[in-house]
Amino acid sequence: MRKLFLILVLLLMSMHSFADTKVTIDPLDIGVGTRALGMGKAYVGAADDINSIFLNPAGLSLAHNWGLTSMYTSLISEITYNTFGAYRVSSMEGYGIGFVSANLGGDVYTSYRDPVTHRIVPLDVYAAGYTSNVLLISYGIMLGKYFSYPIVEKTSVGFNLKAFYQQLDSTDESYTASGYDLDLGIIYPLNDWLRLGVYGQNILPVSAGGVLRWDDGAEEDIPSNLKVGLSAKVLGENAVWQHPQDLFLNLDLEDSFTEGRPTIYHAGVEWWPFYYLALRTGIDQDVYAKGDSSGVDSNLTFGLGFWYGDFGFDYAYHQYGPLSENLTHYFSLTYGYPKVLPPAKAEPEKPVEVLPDDYLKINDLANKSVILESSININGEILKNEVSKIEINSIEAATLRGETRTIPQFSAIVEVPKYGKFPLIIKCFDKDGNLLKEYKFRLLRQCSFNDIPSEYWAENPIADLATLGIIGGFPDGTFKPEKTIDRAELTTLLVRATGVETPPVQGKIFADLNSSHWAAKYIKVGVNRGIVLGYRDQTFRPANALNRAEGLLMIARFAGLVPPESLIEKPFPDVSTSHWAAKMIYAAKEEGILNYLLGKPFEPNKPLTRAEAADMLSRTKFAKDKINELHDWEVGY
Repeated sequence: MRKLFLILVLLLMSMHSFADTKVTIDPLDIGVGTRALGMGKAYVGAADDINSIFLNPAGLSLAHNWGLTSMYTSLISEITYNTFGAYRVSSMEGYGIGFVSANLGGDVYTSYRDPVTHRIVPLDVYAAGYTSNVLLISYGIMLGKYFSYPIVEKTSVGFNLKAFYQQLDSTDESYTASGYDLDLGIIYPLNDWLRLGVYGQNILPVSAGGVLRWDDGAEEDIPSNLKVGLSAKVLGENAVWQHPQDLFLNLDLEDSFTEGRPTIYHAGVEWWPFYYLALRTGIDQDVYAKGDSSGVDSNLTFGLGFWYGDFGFDYAYHQYGPLSENLTHYFSLTYGYPKVLPPAKAEPEKPVEVLPDDYLKINDLANKSVILESSININGEILKNEVSKIEINSIEAATLRGETRTIPQFSAIVEVPKYGKFPLIIKCFDKDGNLLKEYKFRLLRQCSFNDIPSEYWAENPIADLATLGIIGGFPDGTFKPEKTIDRAELTTLLVRATGVETPPVQGKIFADLNSSHWAAKYIKVGVNRGIVLGYRDQTFRPANALNRAEGLLMIARFAGLVPPESLIEKPFPDVSTSHWAAKMIYAAKEEGILNYLLGKPFEPNKPLTRAEAADMLSRTKFAKDKINELHDWEVGY
């Protein structure tokens, strides 16, 4: 009975695969999330949201904050799939949990042929059911959080720990099976618009436990495969072509290393005509048994995603083989953050209106505000007599009461000693010390300079990098953006950005540089890390002003850029392919580091200014991640 029903299950659930009773079914073959299914399941290189849990856990490190998702479908009108996922991301690493369940219920009929009448006579009807579940514990991290080596620091890795549970029931029999396995994933950005992904599914060999064991002693292999994928951002910011809309092209190759089973592909397109709407289509290839050999179905898929605030709805249409009965519809609901964020920056929230149950009215203070001063004057009105004491970040505020004062008031000056995110908490207590209410504000103290006018072309990158402590100004409060930057200054700036230790140095570092120089320890580290080099005569020339080509080369080394082996075209009209820095200029342009020069000549010998250096640095992957996190109101408070 068990074998009969198991064969039925295998035929239904893997009708386009090999029906081998020695190999079990991984629910992740289908339950991978509606977004991925809508674009042909081509997702290994594109992974960057909650669906990373199911198809490449390395993508968790690229997702935003946290989120939840669920998916439902009824496959070929027989099998119900339910998928659930949740994740949390903080500072380049993410954690997730996923659950996929496939359920089949129905009747199994037995019969015999009457030898006299030759008619088929029913014998019995068995109610039967099959359930296949997998639980995933996921983790993804960008290695740059702990390592600063070229290539390594831009690589994201991740894994899934998977626990399988299956149950097969009939009227008079019940069997269960369990097992575990491991998925590994890698994502590497080849440049700003192209990402490479690798995903190994169920990589544990049988000897290490990668097997499903039934309670009657039978064992089934858990199928493994390897997928390699590319995701190209064709339109959008930092894309092949700059455009207000985003367009992604994805391609995955899949090989199960099973004899006789061909390599297949998954291809998909995702287009965001608006930041709240995504349209998807793709081809999802799958293998089906064809006598003693195998065939390949190229299944068409379509999908759409719609976001309203932090809530998302996804739909996917998926063909399975040539039969119309096999057309399947998938639905997902998600809470979290969409792939494409609104183009406009979020405005500060308005001051909270006074509600009937409020104890305080706080003047001129809005949540999610940017401040420039080193202190804030907090003041307001006390609305209820129960309030006896007010604390602002654990500092007691002064209160003004009296018979001549109609409404009691409070005030305090709160110091904001550091640039960056600053939580402000106002608490009011009664006379017995009981907390009556707490008011929370998220603020950002941003650095400013008195010689950077509003609307200056590099105002934002200079302010962001200075707030992060990556660059600094002069004691008189200026930045001197048009001042030429020299070798010692840029080396110091880049080494500080890495955050590595800079121990004191002794003796001479170069023939013209000893340990007493103000930048000696930074230059030593910069040379050791390959960011900057000395000259053949064993000098460093720290005060030499840098031109654009020289400065760009240092920033490109810091960013870990790899120049092409050869050039077919000029990177800029005024830079020939034979120029000594042409290959690295080309790589930096492709990475988006030179976007401020789009449509302009490069002028390699022109002196590099401090503003230009700041803008270039702000466009590196390292700095962009930190700037995005700085402006993320949901992180760091």
